[in-house]
Amino acid sequence: MVATPIAMGYVWKVIFDSSIGLVNVLLRFFGQKAVNWFSASNVFKMLMIVEVWAGTPLIMLIVLAGITGLSADIYEAAKIDGANSIQITYKITLPLLSPTIVMAFLLRGIEVLKIYDVIYAITAGGPNQSTENLNLLVYTYAFDYMQMGKASALMIIFFSVVMAFALVSMLGKKQIETKYLQ
Repeated sequence: MVATPIAMGYVWKVIFDSSIGLVNVLLRFFGQKAVNWFSASNVFKMLMIVEVWAGTPLIMLIVLAGITGLSADIYEAAKIDGANSIQITYKITLPLLSPTIVMAFLLRGIEVLKIYDVIYAITAGGPNQSTENLNLLVYTYAFDYMQMGKASALMIIFFSVVMAFALVSMLGKKQIETKYLQ
């Protein structure tokens, strides 16, 4: 979580390298064929693995903070009423944690939408622009083609997408709160 994203991207690029990468070495060790992770069909899967690895600690910290904020009295009352651990999990813990989970989803979703450096370090948007996202496209327009107007317009579109995502997430959070926390 504290690693510099660009450095992390270069490390993962080596880990997924077709010939010397750790992933393919392990695949060969277990009798599987090596995978070309940088092909158009596999590169998106590779980037998803990297992003899940990078984002899991933040999500776990947020959820752990939410769990530690729950009162023990609720669980004692549920046990006295005869609830088992599955009922406690699905009827008490998850509904009480749902606002925290939605907030973690919102933060992580915005983080994924604005990713630039990891993708640039690993694939630079390739192969054939299959991993090029809006941020890489803005960079290309702004600094490769020097078309600042198009880059600015794309960033306004990006801002609108992030705001729409945040609005939908917050509406979902509100619905969850009204459903479970009344």
